[in-house]
Amino acid sequence: MASGKTKILAGTEESINEWSRYYNMISRKGIYHCPQYIKVLQKHSGNPAELFIFEINDNNFIYYPYFKRSLEKLPLAQHCESFPYGYFDIDSSWYYGGPLIQSNHPTMNHELVTSFTIAFSDYCKASKIVSEFIRFDPNLLNYKYFENLLPLSKNRDTVYVDLAQPEDDIWIKMEGRARTAIRKAEKMGVKVHASNNKENLLKFCEIYALEMERKAALPHYRFSRQFISRLFDTICERIQLIYAEIDGIFISGGIFIYELGQAAHYFLMATHHAYRHYQANNLILYEAMRFFKSKGIKIFDLQGGRESVFNFKKSFSKNRAPFFTSGIVRNEIVYDKLVKLKENDLGSKELTFFPVYRVKETN
Repeated sequence: MASGKTKILAGTEESINEWSRYYNMISRKGIYHCPQYIKVLQKHSGNPAELFIFEINDNNFIYYPYFKRSLEKLPLAQHCESFPYGYFDIDSSWYYGGPLIQSNHPTMNHELVTSFTIAFSDYCKASKIVSEFIRFDPNLLNYKYFENLLPLSKNRDTVYVDLAQPEDDIWIKMEGRARTAIRKAEKMGVKVHASNNKENLLKFCEIYALEMERKAALPHYRFSRQFISRLFDTICERIQLIYAEIDGIFISGGIFIYELGQAAHYFLMATHHAYRHYQANNLILYEAMRFFKSKGIKIFDLQGGRESVFNFKKSFSKNRAPFFTSGIVRNEIVYDKLVKLKENDLGSKELTFFPVYRVKETN
């Protein structure tokens, strides 16, 4: 196995430059691992971020950011006398996360990853980590490094567009219904623009909030205006608002985040319900593809979603990427105790959600 040293960096202002030094050295990376993005999520979630580095030298290391959540925030902790205090669990970045590997010796990757896995397991034991949940990045395929080391579960397929192909091919390879919707939007006079000014951002936030309310969305999808503004202020060179208007009225918008030379991601989108028949979201996505292709972005990631959402997204491309997750129990004794406490408290025996002792609203 490869011998190396470990380093744990907190998500503080004092450490952000050190985070960035490592991040900037990684050849294949994505915005969801970016220190500035993690910083905004940290404030939004209220859970401290950490960066675990396993390093052989400057050219060979593993970079793993995550959020460390105190289990004392669980509802169970408020009224269970036997609750195990002082423990934590780990959640990866959102939407995607997991360890990133930087290596100039591909033949050494297995040894590097194996040694990292052992070192991180030791860290979890010493730090009272009960469980860990990872959302691997389907664009980077970083799950492949851990196929024989961690329990992996395929969650779903995601949809992506290859922006390296000619623009005409992007158009031709769409399903006919997508092209029809785009033509309809154009014929009805929908105009699309890319602009991050505050006025447009405020209009997007208003529509987004209305749509989340109308759809009765779960709390973790209800991003506040403050969060969205902070995101634009913090990762200003890695985020873009692309919006549609009809007769000067802002009717729909999409927020996309990206890493130059890598991938652009569909992040948030909302259309004013009264204007949904204009098919503006189709035109926004098409223009977003053209916009990011002009910037040299390689992949346009549409992600996945429930059946109706996935059915819409797949009309833009036949390309699929596998989205894998991993749920790892780091302390079986405490984990089992928490599961039993949840069952006794809520009468819940739901076993498909990880970690079992949490519910979707608190994950």
